[in-house]
Amino acid sequence: MHLSVYDRWGSKVFHQQGTPTPWDGKISGKSALPGVYLIKVQYELTDDTGEVQMGHLVQQLVILE
Repeated sequence: MHLSVYDRWGSKVFHQQGTPTPWDGKISGKSALPGVYLIKVQYELTDDTGEVQMGHLVQQLVILE
C-alpha cells in the first residue's frame, strides 16, 4: 500500500509505503496550514483465487484550522 498527501500546488507533503501509518497532519514537523490537500491511496489485494487486484482511492481533505 502507498499513501501520499499532496498540497494544493501538487507538492507531495507526506508519503508512506507498506504498513499503513496515518498522516498526523504535519509537514516537516509543523502542523499543516489550513487549506485543501489531496490524499491518494494505491493498493494491491490478493483475492481467494490468488489473483492480484490493484486499485486506488483519491480523496480531498480540507484543513480548516
